[in-house]
Amino acid sequence: NPNPNPNPNPNPNPNPNLEPKVWAMGDAARSARNLGSLFGGSDSTSFDSDDALRYTAPKMPVPGQPQGQAKPTAAAQQRPAAAKGPQAQPAQQGGTSILASARVRLFRVNPSTRAYEPAAGGLPLGCVIVGTRASYQLLVYDAQKRPQLQVAITTMAPSALVQENNYVAVNDASGAQCSLLFDDAAALASFMRSLLAARAHAAAFGPGAGADAEIVLQQDMDPLDASAAKVVSGDVAGVEITAWELGGLPNDNPSQLIAAQPFFRTASGDVRKLRIGADDPGAPLGGLGEALLGMRRDVLRALCIPPSKANAKADPEVLSLRRTPDSWVFVEVRLVKIKTKAKKEKKEKKEK
Repeated sequence: NPNPNPNPNPNPNPNPNLEPKVWAMGDAARSARNLGSLFGGSDSTSFDSDDALRYTAPKMPVPGQPQGQAKPTAAAQQRPAAAKGPQAQPAQQGGTSILASARVRLFRVNPSTRAYEPAAGGLPLGCVIVGTRASYQLLVYDAQKRPQLQVAITTMAPSALVQENNYVAVNDASGAQCSLLFDDAAALASFMRSLLAARAHAAAFGPGAGADAEIVLQQDMDPLDASAAKVVSGDVAGVEITAWELGGLPNDNPSQLIAAQPFFRTASGDVRKLRIGADDPGAPLGGLGEALLGMRRDVLRALCIPPSKANAKADPEVLSLRRTPDSWVFVEVRLVKIKTKAKKEKKEKKEK
């Protein structure tokens, strides 16, 4: 019996009373008006006028193993490439921030058959991360601007699992699993970066801010390869690192901040050594050794590190580059080399 839910705790928010307010889906007309206002159009504005959205939906994905991953069918993998719409840009509409937008197709798990079924007839849908200050939500809507999926973004939610062929598994507000299919890998990566940055922004400035000051948020940006080597405590990893500051004000747009120039980046071809499982005093930023536990080789992992950890036991030269040292840090780390603890101990034994 496949388990299509990759998250054993579908509602990880420890305090549901602190979730940001979302639009009620029970009032379709009001939701449509909200969306029309959000995107600067009238209630009658429709994506049907966009030729880039007129193409055949793919076959539904099928829940697979392990971890309940949704593996697309061969037909879905070989679908004709769709014409791309305009690139998403963070925007402001009437005081509301749009951190990211993309075109997706939505699939839901049928609890009876435990199979994925297309939502909205398998038609393309709009997908945005939207909100004000530090109160954001993930919103998927159809051509008539009717919400199809709404999930409040908090420090710990929503959980998201990047899968093969540009699918991402997420849980809806009730904990039921859904799958989002993005147009391409670039759109998926951009959206996932913004989602993680929004979670960090919620931790820094949202309801209950400060309670999660010691939590390092993480998101693997590549599909899981169970056969790839992974690091354990005591291993030494060779990593490539890029880091951005997430700003120090509630009104800061985290998506714009991580689109700017990073304050630190390893030189091209340079690999930094990092001991896994502990705060290595030689690490560029604190918290990295702990956050990379279980990471697999050649995977890109995005992290959001609170200042209390990022600044602790960090390289003084890297810290001197920070302009807002009290802000969270968004870090992308690619694991390129692994020197296992067992190999190191064997080498040391031979040298003796």
